[in-house]
Amino acid sequence: MGWCYYEPEARWLIWFALVPVAWVLAGPTRPVVYLAVFFGALTCHLLALDFIRQAYSGTVSSAWVVLSVLASCPWVASVIVARKLFRDPWLPMSVELPLVWVTMEFARFHFIALFTEVPFPYMQLGTLVVESEHLIQVADLAGVWLVTWLVASVNGAVFDVITVLFGRRNDSKTRRRAYVGAVATCALLAGAWLYGAWRLSQVASETGPLVALVPGNLSVVSEPSGIEKLTAEVRKTADYGAPALFVWSEGTCSGPIVTEWALPPNQSNEAIVNGDKRWWKDDESMHRLAALCQQLGAAILVGCERDEIVPGDPLARQYNSLAFATPNEGFQGCYDKIYLVPWREFRPIVALTLGLLPAAPTNPEYAGPYCPGRRCTPFSLATDDRTYRFATCICFEVAYANLHRKLMAAGHDRRAPDFFTGAANESAFRGPQYAQLSADAQRFRAIECRRAYARIATNGLSAFVDGNGQVLRAQHTTAKSGVLVGQIPIDNRYSLYVVWGDWLPIVSFLVLGWLAGTAVLRARKARRTISFPHDIGAPLPTALPI
Repeated sequence: MGWCYYEPEARWLIWFALVPVAWVLAGPTRPVVYLAVFFGALTCHLLALDFIRQAYSGTVSSAWVVLSVLASCPWVASVIVARKLFRDPWLPMSVELPLVWVTMEFARFHFIALFTEVPFPYMQLGTLVVESEHLIQVADLAGVWLVTWLVASVNGAVFDVITVLFGRRNDSKTRRRAYVGAVATCALLAGAWLYGAWRLSQVASETGPLVALVPGNLSVVSEPSGIEKLTAEVRKTADYGAPALFVWSEGTCSGPIVTEWALPPNQSNEAIVNGDKRWWKDDESMHRLAALCQQLGAAILVGCERDEIVPGDPLARQYNSLAFATPNEGFQGCYDKIYLVPWREFRPIVALTLGLLPAAPTNPEYAGPYCPGRRCTPFSLATDDRTYRFATCICFEVAYANLHRKLMAAGHDRRAPDFFTGAANESAFRGPQYAQLSADAQRFRAIECRRAYARIATNGLSAFVDGNGQVLRAQHTTAKSGVLVGQIPIDNRYSLYVVWGDWLPIVSFLVLGWLAGTAVLRARKARRTISFPHDIGAPLPTALPI
């Protein structure tokens, strides 16, 4: 299974890659089995998370191994619990395996957050079948968890059939359970395919604004002379007219944007010295953004560092942000990155306390420490036709479905955004592995929210994706790439997943908890039961036989 994540061309293996896991769940309970599960899980995570090794340098590169070890622990725990609960099988493996696997992924998502302070959004089984466009449409019902359930159910059905055809146990009860589970799995797949066909037959209600995705090398924020080059790129690429929104990649601005003007006590209005940096009270960066909007005749969303000066705080707070400005109203605010990258943008306190990794990173590209954002910030984009509302995220936040659900309900009026944008700089990751993971996550987020998604990623995959997760326009954006321009389709369809959230893994977790509770009660009841060799009402013998 780890090879499926490491090599995208091998993803077809996932339809039967979990058969050995099913064999472990149904096999004998031995300590050596649990040891094999741990090392198998460790190997899988080392392959799947190899992009982490590429992104770090020095001693901090051991985060690849540390994270793989932490992510392997829920695998072993889930196998131990499942072997205790299903010692006497009464469910087909096509139900048992997805029930255990979805619960394990949900537990791993939150377990790693105990050490790294951010949940673990990667290696969800369902993301490997992203090219099966009909099947993944069910993600708007229960997220990628439901697609994971489908894939695990197929693996369980394959195991059941193999057990019946070639296994030692071939009694009528085992055959009946296996065939019923296989038929139910086929019916579930057929239902998912029909639902996907229905969703794919629906088209966007209207055509939205024209958006231009600009890589960081074409930055004109610090070099206004580059506007002519940018407009030439747009004219060469766009066939629809002038873009209404330009989106630059993460970290485009070289200088910070100061957004709070309240000065600490006893400080002059000319300059504030904090450590080795100097902050000015003036709004030069704001004027620069407004001037850029005027020259382009469009709104801009640009990656930057946001510095916040708080009264009484000797150091300015620093954020990894996206600044938004419009031609008519100038600077409108920033979105601050909420989920930061451990050891690159901040140092996890728990991990440092436990000594999992060094306190000081050796990567010269280390940009932190940043402060995490505290709110989901939607923006309004006014065009000649209407005013659109959009939400945005930064870097690997595209992998967090819960963040996008919050963005769908952001704002005082709780009006859902009309589309999503994203900005990233994936220059630290070599090879196609991480770029493919981010592109897959973008397609799933579009389906889960039923909203179009435009994302720029320097040295990654930039794409326009519609509400069905279909890629409209895409290119591999490098430091010398041109502008990618596309029209945003406006999709206003309803998504059950946005409203109900992670109901499927929570139900799976509760079911396993209920089974564990009943098993404990049965065990206690069995220990309290005393058996007698004689009938209670019969007299006991008066003498022992000789």
